[in-house]
Amino acid sequence: MTGRYVSLGRNAETVAYEYIRHYYGDEGSAVARADTLTNADEIHAELDRLAEAGVTDLVLYPCSAEWTQLELLADALEDVHHRRPVLAVTRALY
Repeated sequence: MTGRYVSLGRNAETVAYEYIRHYYGDEGSAVARADTLTNADEIHAELDRLAEAGVTDLVLYPCSAEWTQLELLADALEDVHHRRPVLAVTRALY
């Protein structure tokens, strides 16, 4: 099991940067930010990479509590079940 931060839509990069920096500080944010997914192509590529590595469970942590993040994430993951039946994707909103 592993997790990734995700920020989608308009200003995704800025929202991700500010969220990650808030929690990890200036020194630790670069490492966490490197694995943050900010568009559907990055999500699909990371799911492929993790599945190839044997990951069976992934938690996606939105960088924003905006409800639209779940809608955008659902759109990005629409075909995941058909393309990756082994990988279980859990969406978390906190």
